Amino acid sequence: MSGQQPDWDQLDTVRDVLIHRLSDLGVKRVEFVTAFVEPFQGSVWLCVSSDTERDALLARPDLLEVIHSILLSNQLDASRISSAGAQSQETVDRDFDGSWFYALR
Repeated sequence: MSGQQPDWDQLDTVRDVLIHRLSDLGVKRVEFVTAFVEPFQGSVWLCVSSDTERDALLARPDLLEVIHSILLSNQLDASRISSAGAQSQETVDRDFDGSWFYALR
């Protein structure tokens, strides 16, 4: 798959699946971030309401495995997602003037 950008349409489709499957962990939004140079590895950012929820997600040693499992069960190439992060609306409001655009950069 080298040289191919992520399939953005598929990622948009699985976004709602990730939110639904991870909602019990406080996930309300999912963002995908990638570098626009080969090998186009990407990250999944899980967005929650509070810093406490964010910290709990980041403390999970299996977080990336859980995300990979969800992606694979939806026929997506999980190997293209090399990391998972989490951020809270609380931090975005406090540190980035409420802008997820700036928070994810």
